[in-house]
Amino acid sequence: MESLRWAQTASLVILQLKVKKMGFALWSLAESGLREIYYRKIEKGDIELDEENSETPLYTGRV
Repeated sequence: MESLRWAQTASLVILQLKVKKMGFALWSLAESGLREIYYRKIEKGDIELDEENSETPLYTGRV
């Protein structure tokens, strides 16, 4: 009975790890897609970088 409980706990832990891994993969995919959209908008001129702080984008309002 104890070994069955251990096996159930182990399978639950494995399932949780798989779900976390899948969630991370989906997050990474979404982040890379958003990054690609962001860089395309910079190339088109829809977003300009602030000269004082190149990390801060300024949205020009053009679509």
